[in-house]
This record gives sequence, C-alpha cells and structure tokens, in this order.
Amino acid sequence: NSIRDEIEENSIAVSFDDGYASSIKYALPILEEYKIPCVIFVATGFIKQQSTQFISRKQLQELASHELISIGSHTVTHPHLVRCNNEILHRELVESKLFLEDICGKQITCLSYPNGSYDTRTITEAKKTGYQQAYCSRVGYNATEENRYSLARTCIYGSDKLTDFKGRVFGHNDWHGLFFS
Repeated sequence: NSIRDEIEENSIAVSFDDGYASSIKYALPILEEYKIPCVIFVATGFIKQQSTQFISRKQLQELASHELISIGSHTVTHPHLVRCNNEILHRELVESKLFLEDICGKQITCLSYPNGSYDTRTITEAKKTGYQQAYCSRVGYNATEENRYSLARTCIYGSDKLTDFKGRVFGHNDWHGLFFS
C-alpha cells in the first residue's frame, strides 16, 4: 500500500526530508510516545557520505523495520529536478529507489521532490520509475482526487513559534508559493 492510501480524511501526515540523524535523535522518541507515523524521505548520497549529520545505512535498516516509519526517496544528490537533463533525472530517481530498496528490503513507492522542484517531465519519469506518489513543497490540502504526483506539504521548522505552526497548518505562510509560483 502507498502511504497516501492509509491516511484517513482530515488527517495530517508527518514527514522529514534528507535523512538527517536529528530526525531519529529528537523526533523519533516523540513520535513513538504519541504513536505518530511518519515518512523519512532520504537523499541517498548523504548516507553514502557517511557523515554523522545523516543517518547511516544501519540506522536506515532499523528505521525501515520500525512500525511507525515509512521510507521514501529524496533522490541521490538532492538536485532541482527541473534543471536536470533527462539522463541525470532518470539516474537520480532510479539509483535512489534501488539503493533504498536494497538496504530496506522493501519496495520504495514514495518520492519527495528536492526543493519542491517538479514539472510534467519529472512526474512522467517518477511514474516510469515506479513511484506511486510524489510530494512537493506546495502548501495546501490534498483532496482524495488530488494528483498523486504533486501532493502538497507544509514545511514546519524548528524555529517556528506555535503561532507559526498553526498558521502553516491552516494554509498561511506559503513561502514556496511566494518565491516559485
């Protein structure tokens, strides 16, 4: 099943991009305490760097078997996909997916476009590569008939105050729309 199929109406889904180790250190205990499922979208090139800033291969394996966590692709090198030529676009989507599937031992069906960067060409390639859904940085709500390859997400930052959080959840503070529309 895809993650989107499991979400009930009027729900909020939690996700983290890039594969930062801080997602485990700070967020996971809270998610476990409140039994909140989440998706971690991993840029596989960051894991290959073996930096302590990002999760390791071993941690990725452990996360993939965690009951509350789903793993998704965030490409290899985190590029603006609309700026990639066809060969690089294909490689970014395929190599990330295969790397994650090899380590996680399960099919990777979700993609988060780095920098929210997508267009019809990236959607077509995501479909061909076998992704069943893809998320962008467009702020908004996702109706059940929403395009599965341009699902909206709202960015929440550690520096946000409670009023910022509430504003973003209710559709205000669309920074991506201000700069990229």
